[in-house]
Formats: sequence, C-alpha cells, structure tokens
Amino acid sequence: MTEALFAAFAVPIAIIDIKKFRIPDLLIAALGVSLIIYDIVFAPKIIGEHVLAAVIAFGLFLAVYVLRGGLGFGDVKYAAVIGYYTGCARLMPALLAACVLGVLYWSAAVMVKGRKDGRRLRIPFAPCLAAGALAAAFIPAEVFRGIA
Repeated sequence: MTEALFAAFAVPIAIIDIKKFRIPDLLIAALGVSLIIYDIVFAPKIIGEHVLAAVIAFGLFLAVYVLRGGLGFGDVKYAAVIGYYTGCARLMPALLAACVLGVLYWSAAVMVKGRKDGRRLRIPFAPCLAAGALAAAFIPAEVFRGIA
C-alpha cells in the first residue's frame, strides 16, 4: 500500500523536476505527512526506525549539498522523505540505485548533447531518487540483511 501512496506523489514530483528543475515543497511535505499518517494508523512500531532513516538520508544529502554542490535543497528534503519511506534496511540500496541511475542519466545526456564540459550539465535527480526507492521497496528485505 505504501508503494502506491509513494508513487502517487513521486510521479508528479519527477515530472515537475524534469520540466522545471525544482521539487515543490508542498508535494514533499504532503508525501511525508501522508507516509507518517499511514504508519501511525497501520504500523506504529516502525516509525522510530523510519525517522532514523530520514535523518540519515537528510544528513548525507545535506553534506553533499554543502560540501560538493550539484544538488538542490529540494533533493535534500526529498531524500529525507525517501529515507522515511524506505526505512533503515532499504535506505542505502535505494540511494545506491538512485546514484547509479543518476550517473547513467547524466552520461546519456552528455552523449546526446555532445557536451565537452558535462560537469555543468544539469539533470533532474528526483526521478532517480524515486526509482531507486521503489526498486528497493520491491526487492525482498532478506536480500538486504547484513548490508545495512
């Protein structure tokens, strides 16, 4: 059920990020609140673990945002929601999948545009984050035991 809830918000977030290179705060907040309400009603025991995953994801992306650049602050906030959605066990596989997809997307964009300086090429990262989170959600949890 949470996959459908997540996807209902992830699709418009991805579309807006592709078109405008920004992620609306309203959609990020609505997704986060919806996931929290769902967990309060159906799975209150996992809220602590999911909050921890959100804090970890936010911290990782904030560090990249501050130290390296290349991410927008919307990506940082969206990563926190994705951390909450995935939980601790699936957080790192989701972020790894998102980063791999982002690199592939960037590489394809550089090749298509024929740019010599690909570092200046902007790509939307929200679709990669959403795809990574959904990929991690559909892989059985036993695969991740011992990894995270």
